[in-house]
Amino acid sequence: MVEPTQDLNNQNRGKIIRKILIERKKMSPNLSTSQIAKEWDVSQATLSRIENGHDNISFEHFFRVLQSSGNHKEIIEHLEILEPDLFKSYKEKMGHISDSIVISDDQSRFFSDREFFKIALITSNENFPITREYIKSEFGNNGLKKVDILLGANVLKEEHGMFVIHEKFTMKQLDLKKCLLLLIDECYDENKIGTGENWLSLQTEAVDKEKTMPFIRAELQKTFLKIKEKIYSREFRGKDTIFIGMVTDIVKGHSNKGEVI
Repeated sequence: MVEPTQDLNNQNRGKIIRKILIERKKMSPNLSTSQIAKEWDVSQATLSRIENGHDNISFEHFFRVLQSSGNHKEIIEHLEILEPDLFKSYKEKMGHISDSIVISDDQSRFFSDREFFKIALITSNENFPITREYIKSEFGNNGLKKVDILLGANVLKEEHGMFVIHEKFTMKQLDLKKCLLLLIDECYDENKIGTGENWLSLQTEAVDKEKTMPFIRAELQKTFLKIKEKIYSREFRGKDTIFIGMVTDIVKGHSNKGEVI
């Protein structure tokens, strides 16, 4: 973990990002700088400059790379010391995941893999511990084989015949996106609309994004936290694994992405 210091400034932010980049490449040695840049939603030129020793990076872009790379704990540590006002704002916006670890690429890939994602999600819920008997009844012997692979990858652990997750976790944004798309593609049943079992809505409009997006994010955040409070309560506990997806972004062309710092 990158240790924050009192004299952190725009000259050594590049060193912090460079260290995270080195650790990322150690975890996935087959990934190129170009591929990591796409994963972190920055241009290849930007990341190459950092990799080659360019350290003069604005706080805004420093924050962006940390957030895109999934380093939420590092963000909190740096913000608390250096930018108290931004720290407060970040805790309000991202508090729902700030206490979660970001699982490794080797682990998170199961949640964005069409062959594994359902079993990975079902066995990692907190309200209803899953047994081998349940997996066999739902997925057969092939499901048990996949569970053993998840155990071997340290995604799960088995205690007293039940599967539990090691720690509360989250995934990097790219993996979350893939997982949500898989859930919609394979689990959302449009034939049940109106039955009270599911819901889907889409809204687009031309707005001032600087005013509108912070408002939408804040409202989604409040709703998400309220939903979490309910589904983790004793009243709502059960064995049915559901999914809730919340997303908002700008409708934009490819040319608007990947600007150089």
